[in-house]
Amino acid sequence: MFNDPLVIVILVVVGLLVLIGIFWILSQLFSSPGTHDHSSSSNSRPDPIGQVNLSKKSIEGLKDSLRDTLKDTLRDSRLLADLRETAATRQQQAEILAEVRALKTKVDEIDRGLRHVAQASTSMNSPRPLAAPSTQWAPTPAAGDTYEPIVPPQPAQFQFPALPQPAQFQFPVPQSVGTRSPSEAVTSAYNSEPKSFTESFTVREFADSNMQARGRDHSLNAVYQFTEQGQGDFWLVVSGISQGLAVPKYRAVYTIGQFASGALNEVFQCREFQLGYRYRKLQLIKPARFRETSNGLDLSEPGELICLAPEPEV
Repeated sequence: MFNDPLVIVILVVVGLLVLIGIFWILSQLFSSPGTHDHSSSSNSRPDPIGQVNLSKKSIEGLKDSLRDTLKDTLRDSRLLADLRETAATRQQQAEILAEVRALKTKVDEIDRGLRHVAQASTSMNSPRPLAAPSTQWAPTPAAGDTYEPIVPPQPAQFQFPALPQPAQFQFPVPQSVGTRSPSEAVTSAYNSEPKSFTESFTVREFADSNMQARGRDHSLNAVYQFTEQGQGDFWLVVSGISQGLAVPKYRAVYTIGQFASGALNEVFQCREFQLGYRYRKLQLIKPARFRETSNGLDLSEPGELICLAPEPEV
């Protein structure tokens, strides 16, 4: 309770007020007339004006001393409050410093643990050099004695087991091919039954995409551009990487249009062909060869066929 500066100030003020009251009462007592006899009183009566002035000076001096004491008390109370705040601040700083030290200790422990783990992993991952076998020799023999070197046994060399070799991939060959070449198989299947040719081989249809340009201007030496089409004039049988064998697409009647504008004369050498006739059958001698490019199909070797069963064009 008495450690609070406010309480101390209040007590000091109350004490000063009590002292002021006591001095005031004493001054009143000294200033009142005495009970002496008339003879003595008339000869030695005190001066009331001087006593009043003396009491006023005493009160003023007491007030000044009380004011100074009060100022000193207030200053001391402020200093005490500042000291308490300073002590509290220092205590907080000490607590914060202790927490920082504890955290630093934990960080140091974690750092040491990480270094230990890193050293352990490095030692485990780094290959350890094997000690080379050394040849130990016996001491230098004396005259007439013979010694042989002591050679440590060599470890058995590890042999990796032989891996099985994968079987070489073979492209499937149609049953109709057998031991014949693809060209012979295609020729035989086409001549035996052209209608069922697509049942023996997987085909892709293609035609000349520049046919209309040549039909509009016959004087124009238009380049043949063979591309795959849904309704083409030729069947292509793939016989290798980017290569294929081409045969004429089966039709009931082959008109002059298939030979001229349809590029049948360009792809094949057509024997027995005559203008003004149409043909109901074609005999394949050898298929044409094409290779696949980025622009379509390119004729690498023309084929050969014979035109049979001619009929005059109507």
